[in-house]
Formats: sequence, C-alpha cells, structure tokens
Amino acid sequence: ILLEKINNIMLEKKYEIMNIDSIIVIQKPKLRPYIDEIRKSIADILKIDVELVNVKAKTEEKLGFTGDESGVKSYCVVLLQRRGDDKI
Repeated sequence: ILLEKINNIMLEKKYEIMNIDSIIVIQKPKLRPYIDEIRKSIADILKIDVELVNVKAKTEEKLGFTGDESGVKSYCVVLLQRRGDDKI
C-alpha cells in the first residue's frame, strides 16, 4: 500500500523510474528461490518492466539482529528521471 502511494506521488510530480536496486538482509529463509517473484511483484505494483528491478539477498553471518533472526532490514536505491528530461 505504501509503495503504491509513493508511486502515485512520484507520477503526479512527473517522475519515472529508471531502475531500482535493492538489498534484503535476512538470515533465514534463503530468498534466492523467491527473488524473481519479488522482482515481479515490485514491478507490477509500480507498473514498470521487471528488468528495471534488481533485488539481492544478503546475510550478516549471524551478526546483529538480522543474524540472530530477530529482524530483517532492507536498502533500496531508486534512480528517477523527470519525464521529458533527456539527461539523467
């Protein structure tokens, strides 16, 4: 729901997504079998090509709250371009 709302604000301001690079930090479960499904879900919500979405999964080798399996964290960088601009 939050992703849809943010996407609507971005579209109202005439921005488009050039690419998304994200990392999910989690000890278990191993996410590799789900990465393509996660990418497709994100792309579907944002109404963009799945090729613009990159998702990686990492562990912290049993360190910190993600390593002891008491939490998950994620990072995401999104490159935006204002519609009509030729330069990024």
